[in-house]
Amino acid sequence: MFGISESRRGAASLRAQWQATIDDHVSALAFSPDGALLAVADVNGPITLLRAADGAVAHTLRGHGFGTLALAWCPDGRGLLASAGQDGMIRLWDSASGAELAAMPGGAAWVERLAWSVPQRSAARTPRGCSAAPEAAASEPYTPLLASAAGRKLRVWDAQGQLVREYPDHANTISGLAWMPVWGRPAAGTSGASALPTGNFPILTSATYGNIAFWQPASDEALGRFSWKGSILTIAWSPDGSFIATGDQDATVHFWVAKTGQDLQMWGYPSKVRELAWDASSRYLATGGAHTVTVWDCAGKGPEGSRPLQLAAHEDMVSALDFQRRGGLLASGGEDGLVAVWHVGKGRRPLAQLGGGSAVAQLAWSPDDRWLAVGRADGTVALYAAPAER
Repeated sequence: MFGISESRRGAASLRAQWQATIDDHVSALAFSPDGALLAVADVNGPITLLRAADGAVAHTLRGHGFGTLALAWCPDGRGLLASAGQDGMIRLWDSASGAELAAMPGGAAWVERLAWSVPQRSAARTPRGCSAAPEAAASEPYTPLLASAAGRKLRVWDAQGQLVREYPDHANTISGLAWMPVWGRPAAGTSGASALPTGNFPILTSATYGNIAFWQPASDEALGRFSWKGSILTIAWSPDGSFIATGDQDATVHFWVAKTGQDLQMWGYPSKVRELAWDASSRYLATGGAHTVTVWDCAGKGPEGSRPLQLAAHEDMVSALDFQRRGGLLASGGEDGLVAVWHVGKGRRPLAQLGGGSAVAQLAWSPDDRWLAVGRADGTVALYAAPAER
């Protein structure tokens, strides 16, 4: 069994490229698809666009009164940033000029979640508002769609800010929002009947108490639902679209196989689970909800009946997780201020770490996986070089 002192022994220190400071708690953090800009939201509202090369301020956007809650870059590479906040609005920004292009009502006092659709057949990752550039040639032109969730309202917008669809009000507050990473079809390499309909369109996923619902932009009727009696806090699709996982209020992780609808539940966490991150291969699911990082291996028969990998370094609750987009490194941040980088599957000791500082609020790898951005509760933002893999 690995203790904390043993796990920390021998780990290299993360090397900082630059450090900057915003006024208050970092509530959201996202790299532009080309990696040139890092958007940082302040819990009080302003949004700062930092140049990733040196941390210099490119623009300061007014953001949202009472606080900015979400950021999402459009994956088409034209520099369009979406934001949402406690003024009940969604805003579109031109990152080149800093101009506000559109403001759209979310339908409730707070707009908490945003998600851009991904190009056809792309395996782009879209957790926590950071969209990767298209990774595979699309057979049809990409028309980006932006989904917003505010209370029970689910709306879809085009890239000009025009409303495309408003779905019927959900029965409860929407607690999770994500587009399926692969369009409406079973994941490549799978066979057999799918619990989700096949087709050639993007599928939007929303979570509320008791179920996950699937939607298409052309209809306001749900394509299907995965039901489970529990309170969902967050959702995350595996990059290949094979699995969807939820972190839950009752200190569990729920897990569905998309092609069959089979579900599993993993328990044993000491607290509710808000942090989920998939690796690029869709094999490993990293979870928070504890002082340790718990990693489930979904290869073969999946995690059912298996024992997860426990990664110990933090002395307080894990507060942020992010896997590299193509590489195998996992970053974890904690309420203790520690940032650790792990090579999952190749040992239980961190490759590198950095202690001290205030609680880690946000983590994000750059699109090329070379840099790790860290946002803290005291407003500090820093960029670190990825450690060499052993």
